[in-house]
This record gives sequence, C-alpha cells and structure tokens, in this order.
Amino acid sequence: MSQEQLKEKWMDYMNGSITLQEWESFKSQADPAQLSELEGLEKIWLAMDELPATPEPEATMDERFYATLSEFRKEATAPRGTVNWASILEVLSWRRLALGMLIFAVGGGFGYVLSPSGEYKQEISSLSSEMKDMKEMMMLTLLEKPAVQDRLRAVSLSSELPEADSRVIEALVQTLNSDENVNVRMVTVEALARFGRYPEVRQALVSSISRQSSPMVQIALAEAMVALNEKGAVEALKGLLEKDDLNDIVRQKVQQSIEVLT
Repeated sequence: MSQEQLKEKWMDYMNGSITLQEWESFKSQADPAQLSELEGLEKIWLAMDELPATPEPEATMDERFYATLSEFRKEATAPRGTVNWASILEVLSWRRLALGMLIFAVGGGFGYVLSPSGEYKQEISSLSSEMKDMKEMMMLTLLEKPAVQDRLRAVSLSSELPEADSRVIEALVQTLNSDENVNVRMVTVEALARFGRYPEVRQALVSSISRQSSPMVQIALAEAMVALNEKGAVEALKGLLEKDDLNDIVRQKVQQSIEVLT
C-alpha cells in the first residue's frame, strides 16, 4: 500500500466511511515508516476538539496568519448552497479540517508556526499548497462514490482548485464521458471549461461532443465551445447535426454555436 493510499484510508476513517476495525486492518498492512506521520496526525486530530479558539493577534504577530485561519471559519460556516468546503464539512468539523491542514503544512507543533517574524510566512504558502492537495484528494475520493450527490460535490470542489494537474483533468474527463448521471456530466462540462486554458482540456471537451446523447449535455458542450472560442469544435458540432434523432432545440443551439465559431 502506498503512502497516498494509506492517507486516503485514514481520511475515510476520520469521516466515518470505514470502521475502526477496517482502519486497523489497513494499518496492519503498512510498514512503520509509512505509519510514522499518520500516527502523529491521529493524536493531534483527536485532540483538536479541546483546543481553544484562535487567539487574537499580538502586535508582534503577522495578522495575515490569523486572517488565514479566519477564512477557514468563513468557509466552514457558509450556507450549504455555496460551492465550498461546506459540502465536505458535513462529515468533518471546521476546526479539525482547518487545523488538520495546518498540521500538514507545518509538520507538527504550533510553536514553529508562531515563531518570530519571517519563519512562518513561508508556511502560509505551504499551507495553501497543502490545502490544494487535500481538496484534490477529497475530490478524487468523492468521484468514486456511488451516491450522485457525492459526485456532484466532487465536481463542485474542483472549482476551488486554482490549477488542475493531470490527475484532476483525467478524473473529470472520465466523469464527463462515463458517468451515468446527466446532472453530473453537465456540471463536469462547466468544471472542465474553467480549466479551458489547458489545451488537453479543450481537446477533451471537443472529443466528448460525439460521445454524448443527452440533449442537456450536448447544449452544455456547445455553450462551452462558444465561451472558450474553440474553433476546433466546429467539425464535431457539425457531426452532431448529421444525427437524425438530434433534439430540435439542440440542433438550433448547435447551429448558432457553429455560426459564432466560424
């Protein structure tokens, strides 16, 4: 079992997806070196409920550090309808998530973070990177869940990623082309369009046009091609028009899109 797989199982255990017995079984398959990091995190994680509220910044402290923690609170308490960590925080408390990411960033102990000016400024940048990694991991995990709501959350979570690596792109493309739920595929079109600056994403969207049978997804793809000004999609869109069973509304939308792109 790889270290990444072990971390995923640990997250499953912490959010209640697997039992303690199952987690212990996974731990027994790992070697001591793999467990060393997670054992420390487990202890800190379980102790977080007893931690006091975030202290007010003193004159000698960098207020941006506390502003970062404040942002975590705002994210966690935002209305459920918003696309943010709230969807994940139904199973994880904001304090455990925010401080858990902080522990990942600093590698243990708050003393180092609260050290004199300069040393922890770099850790804020590291925290941002670790936060992105955790969001990615959670997104990829939720995409594998059988519940449609979980997969919708996963796709929505991708909108909070400033960049998309190959794993994220591949997972979203696979979801677009193979997920059985129309709503999931629709929001995935939007999610991929946000990363339209990547040539491989544009190509994946174009290639998906001929694979889709749902009128709503076809319309979403046509709109995405116009939004991205993807002229390379014209031939694929023309291919849709050749289908005898194409929905009339879709046909009209595709024709309009072709006119805009040519």
